[in-house]
Amino acid sequence: MEGNLNQDNLNNEKEPTMKDLMAAIDGVRDDLTGKIDGVRDDLKGEINGVRDELGKKIDSANEAVNELVEVVNAYATDVDKKFENIDSRLKGLSQGQENLELKMMNVAYQLDVNDLQKRVTKLEDKIGIER
Repeated sequence: MEGNLNQDNLNNEKEPTMKDLMAAIDGVRDDLTGKIDGVRDDLKGEINGVRDELGKKIDSANEAVNELVEVVNAYATDVDKKFENIDSRLKGLSQGQENLELKMMNVAYQLDVNDLQKRVTKLEDKIGIER
């Protein structure tokens, strides 16, 4: 490069001119700018790659969460059905218990009636009343 500060100019006994210095500075600046642009592009590529991987992992996690939500909802529906079944069975048991109570009261009443009937029959026999 003409006018650049290079080894030949340094070995030369002549002092570099302002033009040589400016050319050298421009060359260093251009070189640094190129390297910075390269690093920036590399970082952009890496960041985009990480972003893509993260997006895939987030999508996968969302799918897993949605599957779990479906499983929980199915389980909750099954539990609801079981509770409905238990409720209907409890109502049936309650009705059966009421029926048993009525029968027990009737049996107790019948036992009392039978006992009284025997006593009346004994009294009638003692008194001599015929039926």
